[in-house]
Amino acid sequence: MHLPVFDFRAYKIGTNIQEGMSVPEGAPEAIFEYNWKFKVDGKETIVTTNGDYPTVEGTFVDVETKMIDEGYIPPIHDFAIEKDGEDLTVEFLNKENLILIVQYNLSKSELEGMGAVKALTDKALAQGYDVIGLTASLPKDMSEMKQRFDLNFDYYNTDETALKTILRSNPGIVQVKKGTIVEKLHYNDADQLILEKVAPSKPRINIQLKSALDSIMKLDQAGRNAGDISWEEQQVIDSTNTLFIEEVIKKYGYPGKTLVGEKTSRAAWLILQHSDKIETYLPLIKEAGAKAELPLTSVAMMEDRYLMQQHKEQLYGTQGKKLHAGTKEELPIIWPIQNADSVNERRTKVGFEATIEEYCQHLLGVEYKKYTLDEITKLEAKIPQ
Repeated sequence: MHLPVFDFRAYKIGTNIQEGMSVPEGAPEAIFEYNWKFKVDGKETIVTTNGDYPTVEGTFVDVETKMIDEGYIPPIHDFAIEKDGEDLTVEFLNKENLILIVQYNLSKSELEGMGAVKALTDKALAQGYDVIGLTASLPKDMSEMKQRFDLNFDYYNTDETALKTILRSNPGIVQVKKGTIVEKLHYNDADQLILEKVAPSKPRINIQLKSALDSIMKLDQAGRNAGDISWEEQQVIDSTNTLFIEEVIKKYGYPGKTLVGEKTSRAAWLILQHSDKIETYLPLIKEAGAKAELPLTSVAMMEDRYLMQQHKEQLYGTQGKKLHAGTKEELPIIWPIQNADSVNERRTKVGFEATIEEYCQHLLGVEYKKYTLDEITKLEAKIPQ
C-alpha cells in the first residue's frame, strides 16, 4: 500500500542514474580464460590464454571461453528508455524536471491507482514538467492504457526487471532532476508530491510527425519536378495534403524546427504555398518566422505570392510569371516589385544570398527587367482568350 521506509536498492532517493551506470576509471575489468583447441600432428592439443590467439603449428579446431573474474559491475546496468528502437535514455536523464510513471507490466497494473496518476500527471504537465511512462509492455497495451484513462503523456520501453527494481508499486511515481532521483511514491501517496511551477523544457523532435511531413513533401513535388503524374492528379494530392496540414496545425500550431527539425520545418509552408489557403495562414507563417521556427526566406516567398495573387507589388522579388502577351511565345517576368531599387537590401536582410538579377537568371533564364503593375495589366490584356 506504500513504499518501504528504507530503500537499499540501486535506485534509492539521491541516486544519479547516469553515474550509477558508469564504470569508474581504473575499475577491475572482467577476466576470461580461453581454451584453444588445435590438431597438431593428428593429436588434439589445448592451449590456454587470457585472450590472445596462440601461436601454434597446427590446425585450429575450437575455442571455449570461461569467465574467471566478472570485474566491476555498475550498480545500475540494465536501465534504458527506448521508443521505436531509438535509445532516448540520455535525453530524458538530462531533463531538468521529469516525472516517471513506472508500470512494469500494464496488464498487471492496479487500475484503482490510475485516477491518482491521471490527476498527478495533468498537474505536472500544467506546471511545466516533462512526464513519461515506463513499461515493458507492448505498444498496443500502451495505446489502450492511454485511451482508457485519457492520459496526456506517452509510454516508453524499459526492461521489466529494472522497473521492478526501481519500485514495486504498479503504478508508481518517480521524480527525477537531471538524472538524480529526488522522490519516489506509491500511487496511494501521489498527493504528497509537491510540484512547484517550473520552466518547461524544449520539446524534442516528433519523429512520427517528421516522417509524415517528409513523405508529404515528396508527394507535393511528384507532379512538379519528376512529371510522374498528371497535373489533375497533382491537384488532388495538393488538396489532400492541405487538409492534413490543417489538422496538424490545429493540434500542434505551426510544425517548426523545434518540433520536426530544421529541414522538415518547411513542409507545412510548402503545402500551404501551393494551396488556396495563403491568406488564411500567412499570419501564422509570419509568426513562425519571427520565432525562428521557419526560415525568413520562406516567409518572404509566401508574402510575395499573396501580394501577387492580390495583384499588388511584391516585396522581395521571389515570384515570377510567364505571360503570352498576345503571341505564341512566352514572356517570363519577375512580378512587379515595390521600391525595386532597394529590393536587394530587403532580400539580404531576410537571408537571400542571390541578388534579384541573379535570381531572375536562375529562375527564368532571362535578364531581370523592371515592370510596373500598369505594364503587367496591359500585357495580360493582350493574352489570347
